[in-house]
Amino acid sequence: MTPCLVHRDAVIVAPFDSPAVFALDAATGAMRWSTDAAPDAIHVLGAAGDSLWASGDSLYAFDVRTGRLVGRWPEAVKAEPRGIGRGVIAGDSVLWPTRHELYVFDAQAKASGTMLVPR
Repeated sequence: MTPCLVHRDAVIVAPFDSPAVFALDAATGAMRWSTDAAPDAIHVLGAAGDSLWASGDSLYAFDVRTGRLVGRWPEAVKAEPRGIGRGVIAGDSVLWPTRHELYVFDAQAKASGTMLVPR
């Protein structure tokens, strides 16, 4: 299951059978933006500030208004560690599980380039 996220006046989805993440207008269903910058993202974790967080094999941060990718960790495609299970936003932290470790990221932090840095 890949539940959607309702954030302000948008519905954000990362369908399991699509390489894209979509934002739809909650009132009309019109497409606001879509991005294929995170083809493995199947979990929409939530939004914190201006950042939308999604995960799959990697952890992603997007600009929630435009869908522009602002961060990815690990940065390289197919890099280790790889995500396992669903992460969560808790307070000001994003918790992202891998097979051997739980990584913690600042939910409000702006990524430097396209790289996220764990705490």
